[in-house]
Amino acid sequence: MTGGSNVGSQAIGARAGFDHIITYAAYLADASLEFALPVQLTIEDAPTLLRWVDSPLMRYLHGVYRAAWSAKTLTEAEVRRALESQLIYGLKDEAGHIAAWALLREEDKEDTEDGDRKRLRVDHFDGEPNAVTELGKRMRALPRRNSGWWSVAGISDYPPLVSGAGEGGLHVEPGSV
Repeated sequence: MTGGSNVGSQAIGARAGFDHIITYAAYLADASLEFALPVQLTIEDAPTLLRWVDSPLMRYLHGVYRAAWSAKTLTEAEVRRALESQLIYGLKDEAGHIAAWALLREEDKEDTEDGDRKRLRVDHFDGEPNAVTELGKRMRALPRRNSGWWSVAGISDYPPLVSGAGEGGLHVEPGSV
């Protein structure tokens, strides 16, 4: 995985036989008191959440999701690990089914993207389009206790996800593609 402006890495990758399969951009939004908090999902939510492992978005992403500056395969084991680590938040419908979910990045003391640690990092969103929009708004409420924090999400170029993120108040960070 490399930045869009890193022409050298892209050329080396192409010569080594790597293909470009996904484009991500960083989306930013101010923290907000305007929205309700999302639900923190637990291991009990695993059976419902696992249906998203083969979602249209995951098929578009070739089964991988952004995990900081790398990509990981979204597997049942990875979902369970993230649930146990309390890294997944979601939005449930009236029947209690997960309509959208977001995977936070694990805290990394070596995070070179953000030296001042004022960003809540979301590495993956998935769900029904309208629910993703609502969840995007609610994710902005998580860092609200810390004045000046931002929410940032690595969003792929999947059109329904880009639309939902924009409607949720997240905007592309300049130079992040």
